[in-house]
Amino acid sequence: MSQDDDQRKPAATDREWLANIYDFLSEADDLTDDEVREGLKTEGIDPGKLVNRGLAFIEQQRKLATNRMLAEARERQRQVLGGFTRSKHYEGSLAQLQAMVKERLVAWSSQGISQFAIAHRNFEGASENDLRALLAEMDQLELLRNQKDEQDK
Repeated sequence: MSQDDDQRKPAATDREWLANIYDFLSEADDLTDDEVREGLKTEGIDPGKLVNRGLAFIEQQRKLATNRMLAEARERQRQVLGGFTRSKHYEGSLAQLQAMVKERLVAWSSQGISQFAIAHRNFEGASENDLRALLAEMDQLELLRNQKDEQDK
């Protein structure tokens, strides 16, 4: 044991716990795995519990990072769409909605955006609600494409 052992305090937080483990392991850079295990036991630390707690801490940090990344992605999406909502309602009969979709697909095909048109060529069997949702998604795609075009300039 070094003199730092007298100064090491019981950990009240994960940060302090990690600092204590780091301090201990930094003192033991020339020890074998068995000597480290014995040193941990001498410190009053169960090596198995230490590993389990460390793995749980890593998993917790992974989840926090994932949630943080998802929140950032949602915020970027919100900023990119600039308040665009799918609440825009398309009114009309089934035939009128089909005509709107067809018109938009023809326009996109003439602009060289045929991949989307091919993917939705069987829209005639769609319900009115599906056609309204499709038109709203097309609005979003146009907005994103326009923003990309602006960025590419």
